[in-house]
Amino acid sequence: MLGWNEKNRELILTRKDKDGAPRTEKVDHDFEVGNFFYSSQILWDTVVLRGVTKQGDRRLFARQLTATGIGEAVDIGELEEAGRVEGGADEAPHITGCRSGDELAVRVKGWRNDFLSFRTGGRWSQPVSPNLTGGTLSCRKGEAIITRVEPAAASAAWKSTVTQVRCTAAGCTHEGAMFEQILHTMFQFAPRDGQLDAVELDGKLLVVWAAGERGGVRMRFASADRIASAPDTVLYDDLTKDGKVDKLSTLFGLRLLARDGFAILLLSTVSGVHALRIGTDGKVGLASIEWT
Repeated sequence: MLGWNEKNRELILTRKDKDGAPRTEKVDHDFEVGNFFYSSQILWDTVVLRGVTKQGDRRLFARQLTATGIGEAVDIGELEEAGRVEGGADEAPHITGCRSGDELAVRVKGWRNDFLSFRTGGRWSQPVSPNLTGGTLSCRKGEAIITRVEPAAASAAWKSTVTQVRCTAAGCTHEGAMFEQILHTMFQFAPRDGQLDAVELDGKLLVVWAAGERGGVRMRFASADRIASAPDTVLYDDLTKDGKVDKLSTLFGLRLLARDGFAILLLSTVSGVHALRIGTDGKVGLASIEWT
């Protein structure tokens, strides 16, 4: 666990083995970190820090954890922008990451753009930018994928967009579609009340939305460049209650969560939360949940 000792103004790493007592270690650095909540993070076996050197350069650093301590700081590269603290109550730290096998991707929030760096074979790449901020980060071998949903106002819901950016150490490419393209003039099936989500699954784009007032909850699953022409799959009829057709929707909200090999769709309804499992073949079934 990575924490901050306010009294001593120190960044502290705490570790505990299964049967041992907790032990702490100070994470030293010779650069100015600023706000540690936003500019420090522990990602699996690596502590990542954003800081400004004595020469005034804004850079990204990594220190790998070992069995006996913390490795020396590695200078990953320059960050072109300072982090932008927007001040919202739910604002997360500015450093996040994902991994695939032994490969690690680190994302750092900038002022207008995010920056990504990759650790492959123990070596870090220079940061590259997807030229956007936010979105869901996921990893596949050799690349990081950012999937971002931008719901439009209810009066123009067909203008909602889904963007997928695929990045490697060499750079990033953008794909995606506006719902105006997906709907093909059938605007009555535009996302309702912002109930729209999307994730990357097995290299493809999975999109789920509440389709207008009478279209139910629908899914599309295809590569980002083919999502506009992919067929819809209706997953849930939100106007059916107790076996009867109702005038009011039974759906409160929806959320997609992706993991290696599958995605989970959570549907919040008047009868509780339902979980659907979506496989890489596009097949959908009820998720099996065990409480422990």
